[in-house]
Amino acid sequence: QPCFQRRELMPAAGGTFECHVCGLKCTYDYYGQEPPYEHRLKKYLEPVFCVKSPFAPKKRSLCLGGYCTRCDQQVCVSEECSVYYTKRFCQSCAKPEFFPPEMKPMLGKLRRPGPPAGGGGAGARRTE
Repeated sequence: QPCFQRRELMPAAGGTFECHVCGLKCTYDYYGQEPPYEHRLKKYLEPVFCVKSPFAPKKRSLCLGGYCTRCDQQVCVSEECSVYYTKRFCQSCAKPEFFPPEMKPMLGKLRRPGPPAGGGGAGARRTE
């Protein structure tokens, strides 16, 4: 059973996001569905960790990831690490029986469970 209390206690601004699959580590600016630096009409379908986009001249956000619905671990949005289909699932929890047949190609892109890419060494993580 996931520990949803941790999500509710998560501060809306600031902190470190770390994907439990690939080890991506990054400072985030906001956790939630409506980043304050995003267009007022945009709302994410799930609470996400995001940063203000350094590439966009106007208000835009970059989504880093969110929590897996089943195991409650932080997971990035890479197609190798997680899949979103009404809810986010990490590669370990994305069982084919949870998804319709047309989702099988996406599930095939997920990384196999194991240590972070590169053996989990210092070169495997990006830090901002």
